[in-house]
Amino acid sequence: MKSLIGLLSCLILAFVASAQQEVSLSEERIDNQVYVYAENNSNSTVELRILAEIHGYTAEVSFPYTVRVDANSKALAFVLTQISGVEQSYNLSVSYSVPRANPIKATGTEHSKTTGIEINPSKINVFTKDGCGRCSFATKYLNDKNIPYLELNTSIHYPNSTLMFNKLEEAGFKGGSVTMPVIVYQDKVYYNISNIAELLESLGGN
Repeated sequence: MKSLIGLLSCLILAFVASAQQEVSLSEERIDNQVYVYAENNSNSTVELRILAEIHGYTAEVSFPYTVRVDANSKALAFVLTQISGVEQSYNLSVSYSVPRANPIKATGTEHSKTTGIEINPSKINVFTKDGCGRCSFATKYLNDKNIPYLELNTSIHYPNSTLMFNKLEEAGFKGGSVTMPVIVYQDKVYYNISNIAELLESLGGN
């Protein structure tokens, strides 16, 4: 399998000369997982669009996947988890753009992010990740309805991603990627959810 660095060496030809060193991807292998990071060395916020061909891995995002990275910073893009017993390979390609400024007036009080790190069997458990609009909808719905739940953020606490995919495998999930959020309640696992509000309403009434 070609290294990610080798792939990026080819992809860099697609960038303009002035931006050759501004954006890069890097990887970190921990046990059976590959953590893919997006690094922005420029002075502007950028949006990366990542395409991936994966075999023998599962991913917590769907491709093509877009991630926004602040100026001069590094962010976790996604995690690949190996499927045991099969050959693994992946091929990534990336492009990026500088989004238009769209200032929004801040209201309310800023809250720091927290996350659970293990399943709470008495609550609705919601696996989320930063930048996921569907995840934000789910947690807002639960908050608005005063339904007890526990958020397990896979961006803040990376092992939550492993826990999530373990639960998916136990439920018979065989896909290469999953649309978040993933919800676990009373030993049942819900994923690739088409109607989040309808599901949460039914779970909140139990």
